[in-house]
Parts: sequence; structure tokens; C-alpha cells
Amino acid sequence: MKKLTNLILCLLLFAPLPAQTDCKPLFEPIAETLRKTDFAAFSDYFAKAIECNILGEEQTYSKEQALQVIRNFFNVNGEVRSYTIKHCSGKEYLKYAIGNLTTTNGSTYRITLFVSLDEGNKPKIQQLRITHNS
Repeated sequence: MKKLTNLILCLLLFAPLPAQTDCKPLFEPIAETLRKTDFAAFSDYFAKAIECNILGEEQTYSKEQALQVIRNFFNVNGEVRSYTIKHCSGKEYLKYAIGNLTTTNGSTYRITLFVSLDEGNKPKIQQLRITHNS
């Protein structure tokens, strides 16, 4: 019986959460800043400290440092050609979005944003991941 209970708990713990349809409007303004290559506006959504994992290199940066890292990434890897949100979900105060980004040099990347909501319900990016899209 104990094994069955543990199995059920594990299944519930690792079961995928249903996608929430109300999260895309939260992420769309953020996505638009990427599409327009407006990194200053994109960084307005950064938390004071943001964890960045860019192509496997992980570090926590201040808002200003993260802006410079993002600018450098796109200077090296090409400008944004397109960005589309493929999936978003989360809980009431913590949400995430996964999107595909294509650069002008033809590379594609998966961008994952983890966002919390501040007191005014304004999204703040706590974590940014950029990986090669496979």
C-alpha cells in the first residue's frame, strides 16, 4: 500500500501542469521588446538581480550587467529576426514562458523566462535561459 501511495504522489508531483491561457498577455509586452531589439525596454522587466544561463554559462547579474550581457550575446550571435512564445504556464505569482528566437544569422534559440509579479502585478524577470534550439 505504501508503494502505491508513493507512486501516486510521484505521478502527481511530476505530472505536467495544464497550460494557463491567461499568461500570454503577461509575456506579450516582454516578447515585443525582443522582437523590436529594444534591449533597454527588455531590461525594464529585469529584477534587481537576474540569474542568466546563456548557452550553459550561468551567473547572477545586476540589472545593468544583465543588459550588457544580452547586448553582447546579440552582437555576437546576430540580431533578432523573430521571437514567438510557444508555451507559458505557472502559478499565480510565478510564471514562465518558453519561446523560439531566430537571429539574422539563421541561428535559432530557445528562450525561457521565469517571471514573478511585484506588488503592482508588474512582471519581473528573475531568470533568463538561452539555449540552442534543437
